[in-house]
Amino acid sequence: MNKTVTGAMALMGACAISIGGPALAAGSVDGASAEHEVASAGPVHVLLGVRLWANQWDMVVATRELILTNPADPSSLMGRDRIFSTPSSTEIMPIVYLGLRYGKFIGSASYFAKTSFDTGGVLSEDVDRDEIDVNIGYHVTPNLVASLGYRRGTQSKTTDFAPDSKSALEGVLLGASFSVPVSGPFSAYGSVAYGIARVTVEDQPLANGDDSLDGEYRVAEIGFSYNLSHLLGGSVLKGAALTAGYRTWVVTEDNVPIGTYELDDPLHPVSLDEIKLRTAADGFVIGAVAVF
Repeated sequence: MNKTVTGAMALMGACAISIGGPALAAGSVDGASAEHEVASAGPVHVLLGVRLWANQWDMVVATRELILTNPADPSSLMGRDRIFSTPSSTEIMPIVYLGLRYGKFIGSASYFAKTSFDTGGVLSEDVDRDEIDVNIGYHVTPNLVASLGYRRGTQSKTTDFAPDSKSALEGVLLGASFSVPVSGPFSAYGSVAYGIARVTVEDQPLANGDDSLDGEYRVAEIGFSYNLSHLLGGSVLKGAALTAGYRTWVVTEDNVPIGTYELDDPLHPVSLDEIKLRTAADGFVIGAVAVF
């Protein structure tokens, strides 16, 4: 019954698409970008970044309600699953990023640090969310990156009916990111990603007996970056940039089972329906990236 569409998870958009090239766009498009300007320094370089994402999360929660299947018959009282999205508090989620570029190829890994979100009393305690992702990207042009990414995220709680209602979201996404010079050290950037997702629940199965749901994952970000390379002088850094943008992700599940139960048998539904669920997170994000 703890059907969760955890947010998961979800994916960053171009962490620093400033210094001439777009950020890595792999599934979750986390990025770096001093690549274009530093290419002449050698075919290999390392990228380190950190981001702060102030996001509100519409998390999916599972509860159960009492219904009268026949309003004229009080004895027709039954239990029914109720699955819905509820807005969380707005929290700042730290994200750290490590990338390696070789020629036109770039790989990266990022970690969304565990962050607690207030459910506003819908659940008995705060819900923790964290994520990791691994991405591979290819520079189609100096300002355009195509990518493939894998991510996994967890949600610590989805319902008060089970002592352990943790869920996990895994996804494979295709992405693209770009940057466009605006004026001097300023550039505009954007990124999108789309993929398949699987949500797995723990402790007790869904109403149909399964322990997982399949869905779709979408991510987008748009913003501006500021190239700091002209300020570095003889620094050991090959490049650096600051970014500010707006990021959003959406996960949808099309066939979430909803059970109706006899009051004396709350584990075995007498009937099943299906609904479509949507969960999302969005908010402003700022970041910094350095290239070595």
